[in-house]
Amino acid sequence: MSQTKTLLFIAPQESAFVRKDLELLRSQYEVIAAPMNWTDNGRIGIRLIQQFFFLLKNTPKSVAIMVYFGGYWSFLPAVIGKLFGKKTFIVLAGADAVSFPSIDYGSFRKPLMAWFLRNSYRLADHLFPVSQSLVLSDYSFYPADGNQQGYLAHAPKVKTPYTVSPFGFEFDFWSPSAHTRTPNSFITVAVLSQQNRIPLKGVDLMLEAARQLPDFTFTVIGALPHKQLLKPEELPANFNLIPVSDREMIRHQFHKHEFYLQVSISEGFPNALGEAMLCGCIPIGSQVSAIPEMIGDTGLLLSERNAAMFVDLLKTATELSDKETRSENARNRILGSFSQERRLDSFVRYIEG
Repeated sequence: MSQTKTLLFIAPQESAFVRKDLELLRSQYEVIAAPMNWTDNGRIGIRLIQQFFFLLKNTPKSVAIMVYFGGYWSFLPAVIGKLFGKKTFIVLAGADAVSFPSIDYGSFRKPLMAWFLRNSYRLADHLFPVSQSLVLSDYSFYPADGNQQGYLAHAPKVKTPYTVSPFGFEFDFWSPSAHTRTPNSFITVAVLSQQNRIPLKGVDLMLEAARQLPDFTFTVIGALPHKQLLKPEELPANFNLIPVSDREMIRHQFHKHEFYLQVSISEGFPNALGEAMLCGCIPIGSQVSAIPEMIGDTGLLLSERNAAMFVDLLKTATELSDKETRSENARNRILGSFSQERRLDSFVRYIEG
Protein backbone atom coordinates (compact mmCIF):
# COMPACT_ATOMS: atom_id res chain seq x y z
CA MET A 1 0.00 0.00 0.00
CA SER A 2 1.27 3.45 -0.84
CA GLN A 3 2.49 5.46 2.13
CA THR A 4 1.55 8.68 0.34
CA LYS A 5 -2.19 8.38 0.83
CA THR A 6 -3.50 11.02 3.19
CA LEU A 7 -6.07 10.34 5.89
CA LEU A 8 -7.78 13.03 7.98
CA PHE A 9 -8.13 12.24 11.67
CA ILE A 10 -10.71 14.01 13.86
CA ALA A 11 -11.06 13.52 17.63
CA PRO A 12 -12.35 15.73 20.47
CA GLN A 13 -9.33 15.10 22.72
CA GLU A 14 -6.27 12.89 22.89
CA SER A 15 -6.93 9.91 25.15
CA ALA A 16 -4.80 6.77 25.42
CA PHE A 17 -6.97 4.74 23.02
CA VAL A 18 -7.23 7.62 20.53
CA ARG A 19 -3.45 7.89 20.58
CA LYS A 20 -3.13 4.13 20.07
CA ASP A 21 -5.38 4.10 17.00
CA LEU A 22 -3.69 7.20 15.63
CA GLU A 23 -0.36 5.38 15.65
CA LEU A 24 -1.93 2.33 14.00
CA LEU A 25 -3.28 4.44 11.15
CA ARG A 26 0.05 6.24 10.78
CA SER A 27 1.63 2.89 10.00
CA GLN A 28 -0.41 2.86 6.76
CA TYR A 29 -1.21 6.47 5.91
CA GLU A 30 0.05 10.00 6.00
CA VAL A 31 -2.27 11.19 8.76
CA ILE A 32 -3.30 14.81 9.19
CA ALA A 33 -4.77 15.16 12.68
CA ALA A 34 -7.05 18.07 13.41
CA PRO A 35 -6.58 19.97 16.70
CA MET A 36 -8.11 17.93 19.55
CA ASN A 37 -9.57 20.77 21.59
CA TRP A 38 -13.30 20.15 21.97
CA THR A 39 -13.50 19.84 25.76
CA ASP A 40 -14.66 23.43 26.38
CA ASN A 41 -18.38 23.50 25.60
CA GLY A 42 -18.35 27.28 25.67
CA ARG A 43 -16.19 27.36 22.53
CA ILE A 44 -18.07 24.85 20.37
CA GLY A 45 -19.12 27.53 17.87
CA ILE A 46 -15.54 28.71 17.40
CA ARG A 47 -14.33 25.13 17.06
CA LEU A 48 -16.91 24.42 14.34
CA ILE A 49 -15.74 27.46 12.35
CA GLN A 50 -12.10 26.40 12.72
CA GLN A 51 -12.99 22.85 11.74
CA PHE A 52 -14.86 24.06 8.65
CA PHE A 53 -11.74 25.75 7.27
CA PHE A 54 -9.51 22.82 8.29
CA LEU A 55 -11.75 20.48 6.31
CA LEU A 56 -11.96 22.76 3.28
CA LYS A 57 -8.18 22.88 3.14
CA ASN A 58 -7.41 19.20 3.75
CA THR A 59 -10.36 17.12 2.53
CA PRO A 60 -9.61 17.43 -1.23
CA LYS A 61 -6.18 15.78 -0.79
CA SER A 62 -7.36 13.01 1.53
CA VAL A 63 -8.52 9.49 0.76
CA ALA A 64 -10.98 9.47 3.68
CA ILE A 65 -11.88 11.03 7.03
CA MET A 66 -11.74 9.07 10.30
CA VAL A 67 -13.73 10.58 13.16
CA TYR A 68 -13.51 9.64 16.85
CA PHE A 69 -16.36 9.69 18.15
CA GLY A 70 -19.92 10.87 17.55
CA GLY A 71 -20.33 14.47 18.70
CA TYR A 72 -20.39 18.11 17.61
CA TRP A 73 -17.08 17.47 15.81
CA SER A 74 -18.45 14.59 13.66
CA PHE A 75 -21.13 16.50 11.73
CA LEU A 76 -19.07 18.77 9.46
CA PRO A 77 -16.67 15.97 8.41
CA ALA A 78 -19.69 13.92 7.29
CA VAL A 79 -21.17 16.88 5.39
CA ILE A 80 -17.96 18.02 3.73
CA GLY A 81 -16.93 14.44 3.00
CA LYS A 82 -20.12 14.10 0.99
CA LEU A 83 -19.46 17.39 -0.86
CA PHE A 84 -15.96 16.29 -1.91
CA GLY A 85 -16.83 12.64 -2.53
CA LYS A 86 -14.58 11.45 0.32
CA LYS A 87 -15.59 8.62 2.61
CA THR A 88 -16.26 9.51 6.24
CA PHE A 89 -15.99 6.89 8.99
CA ILE A 90 -17.07 7.37 12.60
CA VAL A 91 -15.82 5.25 15.49
CA LEU A 92 -18.41 4.83 18.26
CA ALA A 93 -16.96 4.02 21.65
CA GLY A 94 -19.56 4.41 24.40
CA ALA A 95 -21.14 7.69 25.46
CA ASP A 96 -21.94 8.50 21.83
CA ALA A 97 -24.47 5.63 21.66
CA VAL A 98 -26.31 5.79 25.00
CA SER A 99 -28.49 7.91 27.26
CA PHE A 100 -28.54 7.70 31.08
CA PRO A 101 -30.16 10.95 32.27
CA SER A 102 -30.41 9.75 35.88
CA ILE A 103 -26.62 9.86 36.23
CA ASP A 104 -26.08 12.68 33.73
CA TYR A 105 -24.27 10.45 31.24
CA GLY A 106 -24.62 9.66 27.55
CA SER A 107 -24.57 12.03 24.61
CA PHE A 108 -28.10 11.19 23.47
CA ARG A 109 -29.56 12.67 26.67
CA LYS A 110 -28.79 16.18 25.32
CA PRO A 111 -31.26 17.32 22.60
CA LEU A 112 -28.76 19.44 20.63
CA MET A 113 -26.01 16.83 20.82
CA ALA A 114 -28.52 14.15 19.83
CA TRP A 115 -29.30 16.11 16.65
CA PHE A 116 -25.59 16.23 15.76
CA LEU A 117 -25.25 12.51 16.45
CA ARG A 118 -28.25 11.44 14.38
CA ASN A 119 -27.21 13.49 11.39
CA SER A 120 -23.53 12.57 11.66
CA TYR A 121 -24.37 8.88 11.72
CA ARG A 122 -26.89 9.27 8.88
CA LEU A 123 -24.43 11.11 6.60
CA ALA A 124 -21.35 8.99 7.35
CA ASP A 125 -20.35 6.27 4.89
CA HIS A 126 -19.62 3.66 7.55
CA LEU A 127 -19.74 3.35 11.34
CA PHE A 128 -17.26 1.44 13.51
CA PRO A 129 -18.83 0.70 16.92
CA VAL A 130 -16.37 -1.00 19.27
CA SER A 131 -19.13 -3.33 20.48
CA GLN A 132 -22.33 -4.75 19.00
CA SER A 133 -24.16 -3.47 22.10
CA LEU A 134 -23.52 0.10 20.94
CA VAL A 135 -25.70 -0.58 17.88
CA LEU A 136 -28.80 -1.86 19.68
CA SER A 137 -29.05 -4.01 22.78
CA ASP A 138 -31.41 -4.97 25.57
CA TYR A 139 -30.28 -3.47 28.84
CA SER A 140 -31.17 -4.59 32.36
CA PHE A 141 -28.19 -3.91 34.64
CA TYR A 142 -29.41 -0.42 35.66
CA PRO A 143 -32.83 0.00 34.05
CA ALA A 144 -33.65 3.44 35.48
CA ASP A 145 -33.20 4.99 32.02
CA GLY A 146 -34.89 2.41 29.82
CA ASN A 147 -34.35 -1.17 28.77
CA GLN A 148 -32.58 -0.57 25.45
CA GLN A 149 -29.33 1.18 24.57
CA GLY A 150 -27.21 1.67 21.45
CA TYR A 151 -27.43 4.38 18.82
CA LEU A 152 -30.38 2.71 17.04
CA ALA A 153 -32.38 2.90 20.27
CA HIS A 154 -32.06 6.69 20.08
CA ALA A 155 -31.71 7.18 16.31
CA PRO A 156 -33.79 4.39 14.75
CA LYS A 157 -33.86 6.00 11.30
CA VAL A 158 -30.09 5.72 10.79
CA LYS A 159 -29.46 3.23 7.97
CA THR A 160 -25.69 3.65 7.63
CA PRO A 161 -23.81 0.33 7.39
CA TYR A 162 -21.57 -0.57 10.31
CA THR A 163 -18.82 -2.97 11.27
CA VAL A 164 -18.08 -3.90 14.88
CA SER A 165 -14.36 -3.33 15.43
CA PRO A 166 -13.14 -3.84 19.03
CA PHE A 167 -10.07 -2.06 20.30
CA GLY A 168 -6.78 -3.93 20.05
CA PHE A 169 -4.09 -4.28 22.71
CA GLU A 170 -0.31 -4.11 23.07
CA PHE A 171 0.28 -7.71 24.08
CA ASP A 172 3.98 -7.31 24.86
CA PHE A 173 3.62 -4.37 27.22
CA TRP A 174 0.57 -5.61 29.10
CA SER A 175 1.93 -8.91 30.35
CA PRO A 176 2.13 -10.81 33.68
CA SER A 177 5.10 -10.74 36.02
CA ALA A 178 6.46 -12.93 38.80
CA HIS A 179 5.28 -10.36 41.36
CA THR A 180 3.34 -11.94 44.24
CA ARG A 181 -0.26 -10.76 44.19
CA THR A 182 -1.92 -9.55 47.38
CA PRO A 183 -4.62 -12.05 48.41
CA ASN A 184 -8.24 -10.84 48.17
CA SER A 185 -7.22 -7.68 46.34
CA PHE A 186 -9.39 -5.82 43.82
CA ILE A 187 -8.47 -2.96 41.49
CA THR A 188 -10.11 -0.75 38.89
CA VAL A 189 -9.12 2.22 36.72
CA ALA A 190 -11.69 5.01 36.85
CA VAL A 191 -10.62 8.60 36.23
CA LEU A 192 -12.76 10.56 38.69
CA SER A 193 -13.11 13.77 36.71
CA GLN A 194 -16.79 14.33 37.49
CA GLN A 195 -19.18 13.26 40.25
CA ASN A 196 -21.23 11.08 37.90
CA ARG A 197 -18.22 8.84 37.23
CA ILE A 198 -18.47 7.42 40.75
CA PRO A 199 -21.71 5.51 40.01
CA LEU A 200 -20.90 5.18 36.31
CA LYS A 201 -17.76 3.17 37.05
CA GLY A 202 -19.19 1.34 40.07
CA VAL A 203 -16.85 3.03 42.54
CA ASP A 204 -19.76 3.49 44.97
CA LEU A 205 -20.31 -0.30 44.90
CA MET A 206 -16.63 -0.79 45.68
CA LEU A 207 -16.88 1.60 48.63
CA GLU A 208 -19.84 -0.27 50.06
CA ALA A 209 -18.05 -3.59 49.57
CA ALA A 210 -14.92 -2.24 51.29
CA ARG A 211 -16.99 -1.29 54.34
CA GLN A 212 -18.56 -4.76 54.52
CA LEU A 213 -15.39 -6.72 53.71
CA PRO A 214 -12.60 -5.27 55.88
CA ASP A 215 -10.27 -8.19 55.13
CA PHE A 216 -10.34 -7.41 51.38
CA THR A 217 -8.42 -4.55 49.78
CA PHE A 218 -9.76 -2.24 47.07
CA THR A 219 -7.77 0.11 44.85
CA VAL A 220 -9.05 2.76 42.45
CA ILE A 221 -6.57 4.37 40.05
CA GLY A 222 -8.01 7.66 38.89
CA ALA A 223 -7.88 10.34 41.55
CA LEU A 224 -7.28 13.87 40.27
CA PRO A 225 -5.37 16.05 42.78
CA HIS A 226 -7.33 19.16 41.79
CA LYS A 227 -10.70 17.34 42.11
CA GLN A 228 -11.14 15.46 45.36
CA LEU A 229 -14.51 13.88 44.68
CA LEU A 230 -13.81 11.31 47.38
CA LYS A 231 -12.30 12.70 50.58
CA PRO A 232 -9.41 10.49 51.75
CA GLU A 233 -10.30 10.93 55.41
CA GLU A 234 -13.78 9.48 54.77
CA LEU A 235 -12.59 6.34 52.97
CA PRO A 236 -12.37 2.91 54.66
CA ALA A 237 -8.88 1.84 55.66
CA ASN A 238 -8.92 -0.95 53.06
CA PHE A 239 -9.85 1.39 50.19
CA ASN A 240 -6.92 2.95 48.33
CA LEU A 241 -7.35 5.91 45.97
CA ILE A 242 -4.33 6.41 43.69
CA PRO A 243 -3.76 9.45 41.45
CA VAL A 244 -3.80 9.07 37.69
CA SER A 245 -0.33 8.10 36.53
CA ASP A 246 1.59 6.61 33.62
CA ARG A 247 0.96 3.18 32.24
CA GLU A 248 4.07 1.67 33.84
CA MET A 249 2.60 2.41 37.25
CA ILE A 250 -0.78 1.02 36.20
CA ARG A 251 0.84 -2.19 34.97
CA HIS A 252 2.73 -2.50 38.27
CA GLN A 253 -0.54 -2.17 40.19
CA PHE A 254 -2.19 -4.82 38.02
CA HIS A 255 0.65 -7.18 38.89
CA LYS A 256 -0.03 -6.66 42.61
CA HIS A 257 -3.77 -7.42 42.51
CA GLU A 258 -5.69 -10.67 42.09
CA PHE A 259 -8.88 -9.27 40.57
CA TYR A 260 -9.86 -6.47 38.22
CA LEU A 261 -13.30 -4.86 38.65
CA GLN A 262 -15.33 -3.36 35.79
CA VAL A 263 -18.80 -3.04 37.29
CA SER A 264 -19.81 -0.01 35.22
CA ILE A 265 -23.33 1.14 34.39
CA SER A 266 -22.21 1.80 30.83
CA GLU A 267 -19.13 1.02 28.77
CA GLY A 268 -18.16 0.67 25.16
CA PHE A 269 -15.16 -1.60 25.11
CA PRO A 270 -13.15 -0.97 28.31
CA ASN A 271 -9.45 -0.89 27.50
CA ALA A 272 -8.32 -1.10 31.13
CA LEU A 273 -10.23 -4.37 31.57
CA GLY A 274 -8.40 -5.94 28.63
CA GLU A 275 -5.05 -4.60 29.84
CA ALA A 276 -5.60 -5.99 33.34
CA MET A 277 -6.59 -9.38 31.92
CA LEU A 278 -3.41 -9.42 29.84
CA CYS A 279 -1.51 -8.82 33.09
CA GLY A 280 -3.19 -11.85 34.64
CA CYS A 281 -5.89 -10.22 36.76
CA ILE A 282 -9.06 -12.31 37.10
CA PRO A 283 -11.91 -10.14 35.77
CA ILE A 284 -15.18 -9.33 37.53
CA GLY A 285 -17.59 -7.23 35.51
CA SER A 286 -21.14 -6.05 35.00
CA GLN A 287 -23.31 -7.58 32.29
CA VAL A 288 -22.97 -4.45 30.21
CA SER A 289 -21.85 -3.84 26.64
CA ALA A 290 -18.69 -5.74 25.62
CA ILE A 291 -17.74 -6.71 29.17
CA PRO A 292 -19.29 -10.23 29.10
CA GLU A 293 -17.72 -10.85 25.69
CA MET A 294 -14.30 -9.83 26.98
CA ILE A 295 -14.50 -11.85 30.18
CA GLY A 296 -16.12 -15.02 28.82
CA ASP A 297 -15.68 -17.86 31.29
CA THR A 298 -12.45 -16.51 32.76
CA GLY A 299 -14.09 -14.44 35.50
CA LEU A 300 -17.41 -13.55 37.11
CA LEU A 301 -20.33 -11.33 36.07
CA LEU A 302 -22.69 -9.14 38.09
CA SER A 303 -26.20 -9.26 36.59
CA GLU A 304 -27.72 -6.33 38.53
CA ARG A 305 -26.44 -3.14 40.09
CA ASN A 306 -27.05 -4.39 43.60
CA ALA A 307 -24.59 -3.93 46.46
CA ALA A 308 -25.57 -7.12 48.30
CA MET A 309 -25.18 -9.21 45.13
CA PHE A 310 -21.84 -7.53 44.48
CA VAL A 311 -20.52 -8.35 47.94
CA ASP A 312 -21.59 -11.98 47.53
CA LEU A 313 -19.88 -12.14 44.12
CA LEU A 314 -16.60 -10.88 45.60
CA LYS A 315 -16.76 -13.50 48.34
CA THR A 316 -17.32 -16.16 45.68
CA ALA A 317 -14.34 -14.86 43.72
CA THR A 318 -11.94 -15.13 46.64
CA GLU A 319 -13.02 -18.74 47.23
CA LEU A 320 -12.30 -19.89 43.68
CA SER A 321 -10.06 -22.97 43.59
CA ASP A 322 -8.75 -22.36 40.05
CA LYS A 323 -7.39 -18.82 40.31
CA GLU A 324 -4.11 -19.59 38.57
CA THR A 325 -5.90 -21.19 35.62
CA ARG A 326 -8.35 -18.30 35.37
CA SER A 327 -5.48 -15.83 35.42
CA GLU A 328 -3.80 -17.58 32.51
CA ASN A 329 -7.07 -17.94 30.63
CA ALA A 330 -7.86 -14.25 31.07
CA ARG A 331 -4.69 -13.29 29.25
CA ASN A 332 -5.20 -15.91 26.56
CA ARG A 333 -8.75 -14.72 25.90
CA ILE A 334 -7.55 -11.20 25.05
CA LEU A 335 -4.60 -12.56 23.05
CA GLY A 336 -6.88 -14.70 20.96
CA SER A 337 -9.54 -12.15 20.10
CA PHE A 338 -8.40 -8.54 20.32
CA SER A 339 -5.26 -7.79 18.33
CA GLN A 340 -4.30 -4.38 16.99
CA GLU A 341 -3.64 -5.93 13.58
CA ARG A 342 -7.23 -7.15 13.33
CA ARG A 343 -8.54 -3.68 14.17
CA LEU A 344 -6.29 -1.99 11.63
CA ASP A 345 -7.31 -4.48 8.93
CA SER A 346 -10.99 -3.71 9.53
CA PHE A 347 -10.32 0.01 8.97
CA VAL A 348 -8.10 -0.42 5.90
CA ARG A 349 -10.59 -2.73 4.22
CA TYR A 350 -13.21 0.03 4.11
CA ILE A 351 -10.87 2.97 3.59
CA GLU A 352 -9.39 1.29 0.54
CA GLY A 353 -12.61 -0.35 -0.60
